[in-house]
Amino acid sequence: TPRLVANSFIRSTNATSGFFPAFALPQANTLSIAGRWEGTLSGGSLINAQARIDLFQERDMLYGRLEILSGTFPTTSRNFLVVGDVVDNSYVIQIQNIFDGDTNRSLLSYRLFGLLSGGRMQGDAIYFDELNRSSVGTFNLGRTGDIY
Repeated sequence: TPRLVANSFIRSTNATSGFFPAFALPQANTLSIAGRWEGTLSGGSLINAQARIDLFQERDMLYGRLEILSGTFPTTSRNFLVVGDVVDNSYVIQIQNIFDGDTNRSLLSYRLFGLLSGGRMQGDAIYFDELNRSSVGTFNLGRTGDIY
């Protein structure tokens, strides 16, 4: 069963208010990787970038945003929505079905597969798009902040 944090509506006599939605926290035995992560993405000649990923987590589900800070990435877009899953001791983070303005509406897929080791996310990455560009590489990200 989910562990809900809060669901409240706050208002004042000054006509100001705020809403705080509920969300399900990971179970005690679920790997938690919510937070801000920064580091390198690499893969052949297509990808050699510094990146930041902000991840939110609800139980086994991950979602957030990937930002390419500098370096080479095979798109002109530098910000992407990401989704993923935590399974046992590993995770998958992916960008998929993104249309990129520099290639006449190109479909791309970029996936990160890895394990959490201390305060680092490390693992393998795979990129491909409908222009037949592809890359196999690695990523190495360190936690730089909390989300919650």
